[in-house]
Amino acid sequence: MAELREMYARKNSEGIVKALWEIEKEGKNLAESVRIASSQSNEAFVLAKKANDVLTDYRLVLTKASSANSDDLSLKLDSTNYSLLVSKVEIENYLTVADQEDAIASDLEMEVENAVLGLSTKAEKTEKKIDNLEKRASKAAELQAKKDATKEFLNTKKAENKKLLEQKKKLQEQRKKLLEERKKKLQAAREALKKAKEAARHFKDAKKAEQELKKTNPEVETETLTPTPNPTITSSPAQ
Repeated sequence: MAELREMYARKNSEGIVKALWEIEKEGKNLAESVRIASSQSNEAFVLAKKANDVLTDYRLVLTKASSANSDDLSLKLDSTNYSLLVSKVEIENYLTVADQEDAIASDLEMEVENAVLGLSTKAEKTEKKIDNLEKRASKAAELQAKKDATKEFLNTKKAENKKLLEQKKKLQEQRKKLLEERKKKLQAAREALKKAKEAARHFKDAKKAEQELKKTNPEVETETLTPTPNPTITSSPAQ
């Protein structure tokens, strides 16, 4: 991220593209590190929380930068933002249920505040500027040559803007799909936790009943009333 800030300050386009690539690579490496940690330790959720926080901060910076830049750069920033979201979703599989819920809620809030990929900011502002230029061009009949040149320019910009909007909408649909998948995973984790708690409660009640029976009938040898507890229910991350 430091390299991106430096290249951005210098307005170095090639440097910005390289820095964005490095950020995407870092996101993938973080996801890989958490995945490996989960196979070696039961406390991978600690590393997952740290990695998730890092990517959340990165995405916030990229989102703000996207809304303040030209359409071409905005799309590059949004593409990297989406790549980080993919890595972030993978990391969230290893969070605790509570942290996973917070992560999803935070992302949903970010989407609302930034009007999903800036569709209501940079691209639409460009469209309004084009419309205003068209109105001015129509009033400048005496400058026909300039008017024709302006219209040609406007048509080109409209085509470019339309293409940009289509690309952004495609990214929006991909992000919406990921958000839905995350909601389902969170619900499944909650159900698994609920079942585990219920099984533990039944086991505890049965054990208590067995002890009470032995107290009231000490000479009666009873079969164990306590059911064999089910193995701990855990939700494994989707492959």
